[in-house]
Amino acid sequence: SSPQAAAGPGRRREGEEEEGQLAGELAAVRASLSRVTAERQQAYADITALRDTVASQQETHATRLAAVQEELVEVKVQNSLLSGDVTRLEGEKETLREQASAGQVEAERVRESAVTQLREERDALLLQVHGLTQDNSALTRLNQGQERSIEALQSQVSRMKEQAVDQHGLLHTITQDKETISRCVRRYSRTPPCP
Repeated sequence: SSPQAAAGPGRRREGEEEEGQLAGELAAVRASLSRVTAERQQAYADITALRDTVASQQETHATRLAAVQEELVEVKVQNSLLSGDVTRLEGEKETLREQASAGQVEAERVRESAVTQLREERDALLLQVHGLTQDNSALTRLNQGQERSIEALQSQVSRMKEQAVDQHGLLHTITQDKETISRCVRRYSRTPPCP
């Protein structure tokens, strides 16, 4: 009985040490799980805020884009009309040159001034069309960048979910091992092991 009595406390100490080690690992896993949960909640909050911001910006951009497209259509119509006017006035100017006389010189000068003014207006409208087209492209690129940001955040949340599932499984396994060791320690403390 003496070797058994000596072996009993030794095994109990080993069980207690292993139980203490598992308790420490369990506490570390719980702390890590708590940190991952907090990070996941923060990521959800960030995604929600970003989605709200993106939704608001997309609505604003959509409104601006619709306005830009309407302006673009109107400018194109005006440009077409001005081009027709310029062509007509140039034809009239050529006719006036052929029929030039002292009384027609002033009329020709007026026509020239009108043609010049129409050309300047057409050039200004062309510049406006170019600017509106660039604005449209910039708005499209901005929307694409925001969509990529949302996809990146969603991918991060998916990875954090997978990590949380793995750590939940590890926590469950460690808890079961701790319970098993605790039962063994209690059993060894009550009954010495068989030789």
